[in-house]
Amino acid sequence: MSLKPRVYYDICMDQVITRNPKVMHGIACFAGTRVAVQTFFDHLEAGYTIDGFLEQFPTVKREQVVQLMNPPLPAKALGDAGEELALQLLINRGYRASRLPVNAPTYDLEVSQAGGDFRVSVKVSRTKQHVRLGARSSVDRLGAGNFVFAFLPNAGNDEIRLTNGGYSLLILPADLVRDESLAIHDAYWAARGRPDGSGYSVQISHRHQSVWIRWKRFAFAWNVLPATG
Repeated sequence: MSLKPRVYYDICMDQVITRNPKVMHGIACFAGTRVAVQTFFDHLEAGYTIDGFLEQFPTVKREQVVQLMNPPLPAKALGDAGEELALQLLINRGYRASRLPVNAPTYDLEVSQAGGDFRVSVKVSRTKQHVRLGARSSVDRLGAGNFVFAFLPNAGNDEIRLTNGGYSLLILPADLVRDESLAIHDAYWAARGRPDGSGYSVQISHRHQSVWIRWKRFAFAWNVLPATG
């Protein structure tokens, strides 16, 4: 199988790939080197291991190769991956869960089981310790009995990984999220002459210390969900 289609030249990874008309006639090279990215894939096709390639081209960093092979997901794909992970986590715990239609307002998943039906809004933060909730109108529709699943990168990690435990998950009651986030959002924009800040996204981060400390107590708080049966 050819590996060449996996060359992600168009992804913005300045520390991994660069193009310079004065270097190798402008072809994509590993940043800081004169080693063409295609050379790496050619070596893999020829049977070289990554270690073998790095021995041949010591100016290329291992981290560059790792990022090339595992590029960051675009924002929408990351959100979709978060929804799929939340869905599987719920199913694995015995819940009957399914995706809501694309562009359904506020919520992403629907859960039906004996302990009570509920809906889940899924949020994923790629690099920051914050929960970005979206438009004020959407946050205002969060209601009691439903939940927000917020995936965050583990503390100390530069980027979230939705595999192998590379994330933290806050399981937050939706009405708590609505009330506390809108209180902060509205107060912030009212102080700036915009009474409800309706044109701005609602988010909560570690800067909102008392709320953030309270929300962090909901890390992997599966016990707040209705019983499965």
